[in-house]
Amino acid sequence: MEYGLFFREIHIRAARIRFVVDGEFHFVSALSRPKVILHFFNGEEDRRIPLVISEFRRDDKTRKLVFHSDYTYLLDYLFWKSKNSGNDIRMYVNLLYVDEYEEKASVSIGPDVLEQDGLVYKAYAEGNSLRIAHQPGWQKTLSSIEQNTGSRNTGLQASRAYIKKAFSFLDEHRSVFRDGRRLVRIPWIAWKRGQLLRAYSRMQKEHSLVPERISFISARRTELSGNFAFVYNKIAQDDRLDIQMYLTKKDLYHMSGAEISRLALLCATSRVLVLDEYTPFVHYIAIGPDTRVVQLWHACGAFKTFGFSRLGKPKAPSQKTALHRNYDYVTVSTGNVRMCHSEGFGVPTANVVPTGIPRTDIFFDRDYRTRTRRRLYEKYPLLQGRRVILFAPTFRGHDRDDAYYPMERFQVGSFMDAVGEEYVLLIKHHPFVRAVHPVPEAYRERVLDLSAETELNDLLFLADLIITDYSSLVFEASLLDIPMLFYTFDLEEYISERDFYFDFESFVPGQFFYTQEELERAVVNRDFAVDRLGAFKKRFFDDFDGHSTDRVVALLYQAMGIEPGYQ
Repeated sequence: MEYGLFFREIHIRAARIRFVVDGEFHFVSALSRPKVILHFFNGEEDRRIPLVISEFRRDDKTRKLVFHSDYTYLLDYLFWKSKNSGNDIRMYVNLLYVDEYEEKASVSIGPDVLEQDGLVYKAYAEGNSLRIAHQPGWQKTLSSIEQNTGSRNTGLQASRAYIKKAFSFLDEHRSVFRDGRRLVRIPWIAWKRGQLLRAYSRMQKEHSLVPERISFISARRTELSGNFAFVYNKIAQDDRLDIQMYLTKKDLYHMSGAEISRLALLCATSRVLVLDEYTPFVHYIAIGPDTRVVQLWHACGAFKTFGFSRLGKPKAPSQKTALHRNYDYVTVSTGNVRMCHSEGFGVPTANVVPTGIPRTDIFFDRDYRTRTRRRLYEKYPLLQGRRVILFAPTFRGHDRDDAYYPMERFQVGSFMDAVGEEYVLLIKHHPFVRAVHPVPEAYRERVLDLSAETELNDLLFLADLIITDYSSLVFEASLLDIPMLFYTFDLEEYISERDFYFDFESFVPGQFFYTQEELERAVVNRDFAVDRLGAFKKRFFDDFDGHSTDRVVALLYQAMGIEPGYQ
C-alpha cells in the first residue's frame, strides 16, 4: 500500500481533540476510497473511530488520491462506562485501501501544531502513536459523570442535568413552539416520554434482579421470528429460565404509560437483555451493573456502514449518544468483521463474538429446504419448471420514514422481454419500502411481487439467480451458491452518502452494472462470475455446520453465569 499521512495539527480544548490531517494514496480506481481508522486503547478496552474525511480529489499527474480531514472528537465519550477512565489513552492509525489492511500504520503523528489547554487532557506525540494523558487533579464534566456512573449519580445531579437538557431543548425549538401546531409538538412529547422512561427505570431499580430472567426486546417485530425464534426454541426447553418477551413496532412516542413501565421493569430485573436490531428506547435506561445486554445483530458479514462508522454523513449518530454503546456482546458471522461492528457500535472489539448468525442454520437443513420449496410451489404453481430470478434491492433514503426505491430504474416489462419466456421474476423489496413495484398486466403470469412475504430467506430456496444492489442478502445467497448480479445505477452517489466497510469492486461476488441494458445482456449470456462465490463465503463465515444457534445460546448462558440446561 503506497500512502502518505500527515497530521498537520492537533488541538485539545475542553475535552475535545481536533485533528487536521492530509493524506495521499496511490490511485487504484474511481470507486475506491481509503479508510483511516483512529484506534484508541485505555489499557484494557479499545475504541475504533473513522477519521472523517471532508475532501477527496484525484491528482491525475501524480496518479494519487488526495484527501483532507478536519474533525473534532469528544474525549470524554471515547469509552463508555469504562473501568479505566482515568488511564492514559494510546492512539494508533489503521489503514484500509481496496484489499490491503495495515494495523498500527507507519505514520508520524508528530504534528506541525500541537496545541492544548492542559486542563483535563494533554497529548504527547510518540512516533506512530499519540498518548493522551489525564492531567493531575483533573475533574470530569457533568456529561461524563452521567455516562460513566449511570444510576450511581445522585438524584440532585440527575435532576439538574434533566432540567438543563429541558431548557436547552426549549431554547433550541422556541420558534416552532410558538406556532402552536400539533405536528411540531411531537418532538417535545417524544422527549417527555424518554424522561418518563428514565424515571420509571430509576423507580424499578428497587426491584431485585431475577438471576434466571432473560428478556427478548425488539422495536421491529410483534411476533417471534428471525434470530429470536431460533434462540428461543432452543432455550425454551430449560425450565429454570424465566423467559420474557417485549416485542413491538411502536416507537417511544406511541407507547402507553403501562408499556413504558413494563419495559423499564424488564430492563431492571433481567439478568440478560437480548436485542435483535436497532432498539432506541432501551438506551434511555441506565442498565444495572449485573445485567448483560446481548445484540443478536440481524445481518451477516459487514457491508454498508452503520452507527458511528457514519460520522460526518447525513443522520449519523451524535458522539454523545448512548445508542449501541451498552452492548456487552455482539454476535457476528466471522472474526473478519469484528473491527467493523466494534467501530459501528462504539464498543470494544472484545465485545464482538464470532458465533455465526442463528437464522442461517436453515441453509444447512435439507429437510427445511425441501419443505419450504414444496410449500412455495403449492402456493405459487407458476414457479414450477421455470428458472426463477429474485429481484431484491435495498431501499434508498436514511430510515423507514423516508425509505423508497426508484421504481422507474427497473422496468419490469422490458426486462422480461429481454430475458425470455424461460424465466419468472420474483420481486422482493425491503420492508421499509411501502410502494408496490408496477407490473404491466401482460406480465402477471411471469412476475410476482412477494414483498409482503415475511421471510426473504425462504425465497432463496427457489432462486436460480439473484439481482440486488447493496443488500446484505448477498451473504445468505452465497451460502446456497446462488449466482448474483448487482444493478448499481447510483453506486458513486451511494458510496458518497452511505459507503461500505470494504471496497465495493473487490467485495461483491458477481458483476455490477450501471444500466438495465447491461444487466439484461448479462442474464441472457449467463455471465455471472460464479468463481467469486467460494472466496466470498470463506471471508464472511467462519463455520458452515448449521450450529450457529448453539454457539449463541452458549454465549447467553455464559452471560447468565449458569450451565446450559437443555439437551
